[in-house]
Amino acid sequence: MRRRHGRLTKLKLCYIMLTLTLIGRVEIMRIMQKTRMLVVGALTLGVLAASVIPALKVSAASCDKVNIVYCGLNGSSDATYISSFKSLYNSNKSGHASSPTVKKDYTDIQTVYAWAGATPAIVNGMSTANTKVGTLYRDGHIVVDGKTVATGAWVSARFTSGSGFTTVSDGVWARKTTTSFANATSKVIVYFNSSNQMVFASMVECANAVKATPVKPETPKPPKTPETPKTPETPKTPVTPVTTTPTPVTPVATELPKTGPESVLGLFAGTSVAGAAAHHMISKRRNRK
Repeated sequence: MRRRHGRLTKLKLCYIMLTLTLIGRVEIMRIMQKTRMLVVGALTLGVLAASVIPALKVSAASCDKVNIVYCGLNGSSDATYISSFKSLYNSNKSGHASSPTVKKDYTDIQTVYAWAGATPAIVNGMSTANTKVGTLYRDGHIVVDGKTVATGAWVSARFTSGSGFTTVSDGVWARKTTTSFANATSKVIVYFNSSNQMVFASMVECANAVKATPVKPETPKPPKTPETPKTPETPKTPVTPVTTTPTPVTPVATELPKTGPESVLGLFAGTSVAGAAAHHMISKRRNRK
């Protein structure tokens, strides 16, 4: 009996060991599956991180300690750029507290933009009606809506390279774009006065103040008054030729000799003379015979 009991005990132990082995394998499989999932997840995160990092670099490229505003203006349209500029101007803070090297805000935004021509009244009155997005070119001209609105641009920044730079305020200098300008073009917002002339501009990516010589807008020519159409002349009625019928001339009667008393006496006297002469001639002829 003891031997039999011993065999049963050994069988139980073997069964238990086998069960534990099977359970262990199942757990190991579960752990391996979880490990695989973790590995796949880690790889996926790695791929995502690799795709995000370049984007962060691109967006951070405009954040520079030499900018007037550390990361420039926020927005994607005229209205949002204007709103961002007004907020930064009124706060008078540059945002350099986020810079790992500067670690503090400059409070000179209004001073810098006063150099460019801005005032608090102008900035608070900025809207999409008087402020437009344009392009600043390296040669110094600014284009808005396809038209050159200014030339000879100067740009401010928090650096100097000596020659060609002029002091704007403490730690801020300005230079012509032809002296030092990294890009061929740069997006700007341009403020126009009531005469439609540029007053100042701000570079979107760095909020550097821009000062330039405005171009006088062309005075629109008044439209020509349309000529009043001439009334066509009424054709002349042809003149009917006048037919002239010759009027017969009535012959004027010859004046009859006067037959008054005086005429009768004359006639009688003439007749008597003629008769006497004739009688005298006849008598002479008779006497000769």
